[in-house]
Amino acid sequence: MRVEKINGKSYVFKLGINAMVEFEKITGEKITSLEENVSMGVLRTLFYCSLKGGGESKTKGMTQEEAGDLMDAYIEEYGMESLAAMIGEVARAGMGKKESERKGNPPAKPKKGSPSTN
Repeated sequence: MRVEKINGKSYVFKLGINAMVEFEKITGEKITSLEENVSMGVLRTLFYCSLKGGGESKTKGMTQEEAGDLMDAYIEEYGMESLAAMIGEVARAGMGKKESERKGNPPAKPKKGSPSTN
């Protein structure tokens, strides 16, 4: 989950299971097969589904076009690279990747005595 301010308002972005299923329904693509260079349509759909996944009442009835308008506002404030990085982070977090894995580092080894080493 991530909170972003756009036009002075806070928005919650979360790509949980329901948001991932919604993304797959809309696009017909598996979310796990996305590559780094995605189309603007896919990026907008990720943005839209992440907003819906945030569960806020103000985004409940939001359309994809309205999400696109909000993306435009985000880009005006923070830039396109920031938008792509934010959506990428939200997507990786939704798929359960740890912070070290999100940065391209190998996963940390479990500590002795942790459930995964017993």
